[in-house]
Amino acid sequence: PIAGSVYLYSAIAFGDFPAVVAGVNLLVDYHVSTALLAISLSNYLKVAIGDVTGLNASDIPTQILAPLTLALVTAILCGGAEHGALVNNFCVVVKICIVLLIVVLGCSHVHQENLTPFVPEGWDAVFAATSVVIYSYTGFDAVANAAEETMNPQRDVPIGVVVTLATCAVLYV
Repeated sequence: PIAGSVYLYSAIAFGDFPAVVAGVNLLVDYHVSTALLAISLSNYLKVAIGDVTGLNASDIPTQILAPLTLALVTAILCGGAEHGALVNNFCVVVKICIVLLIVVLGCSHVHQENLTPFVPEGWDAVFAATSVVIYSYTGFDAVANAAEETMNPQRDVPIGVVVTLATCAVLYV
């Protein structure tokens, strides 16, 4: 790790052992997030394949689609940084368009009377939902890791972090 990594920050601030713990924690976070993403995407693919082919979606094994999804992503990334960045930018634009579409279509279904009581299922439901929404914030440390790739890191990295956090906060709230 050279620029911006949690390992480097932890090593400088706290020493080697806390840095290793932080680094391993980050690796576990990425692996769990990737596994959950692959399983979720494979479930969506199952339904899409079932809709297109007329097959029953439950007959299509998730255990095969998830590793194939990861293999496809790995092949894209092996194509080089420019190719991976192009695919990543396309995926980001598609995701933002989908979220904006949901927000715009959802605005017509907001009714003032539905806001009372404000938390009808209780705060336990809010905290349970938080455990799912937190995945939208996973990966912001990757922005800091990309510092050595930018032309002007002292200006670009803070702008990147603030803009992405603000965008997620506005779209998800």
